[in-house]
Amino acid sequence: MRGTTVVVGLMAIAAYAADGGAAKAPGKAAVDAGAATVDAGSPLGWRAKPVLLFTDDPAVVEKYALAKPHERAAIKGVLTKLTVGKRAAGAILLENYDLPFSRRVDLAADVVITDPTGRVVLDKAGIAGAQTMDPKTMVLVPLTPTFGMMFGLTDPEGEYKVRVVVWDQVRGASAVLETKFLVTR
Repeated sequence: MRGTTVVVGLMAIAAYAADGGAAKAPGKAAVDAGAATVDAGSPLGWRAKPVLLFTDDPAVVEKYALAKPHERAAIKGVLTKLTVGKRAAGAILLENYDLPFSRRVDLAADVVITDPTGRVVLDKAGIAGAQTMDPKTMVLVPLTPTFGMMFGLTDPEGEYKVRVVVWDQVRGASAVLETKFLVTR
């Protein structure tokens, strides 16, 4: 009886540890054994990279997520700057995401936006998330829902700073994006 408990315990530990790695796609070669291995909780162990996208039409987000990297520049509707008085949709996507061995997806994103004067305009934990992914078709993992952005006449023009943190609840890892965008009249 005691031996069975030990075996079950070891199987549970192995299953728990398996979530820290990436699942190999069928037919793909194994990763080079000489590559550096890092704990999944460290920033180097998880190579996923957040992407912040502003668009005037939320349908553009799906097109962007399904497009290959060299095709993304040709997609119409991606905004490079936001205009005062016009509504825009913000979306967070995750690039280079490897599906864990457990094939469970549990992602969440936090966003902090500060205006040119240093005042925090938006501080939202859990603004978007993802529970599913199709590794055969998705190049980027879109975190939903998209969030609306609109700047009024009293909002200052200039360069706004954004900090996006995406959390992988399965691996216990996170990835940070710090970027800027421009607001004009």
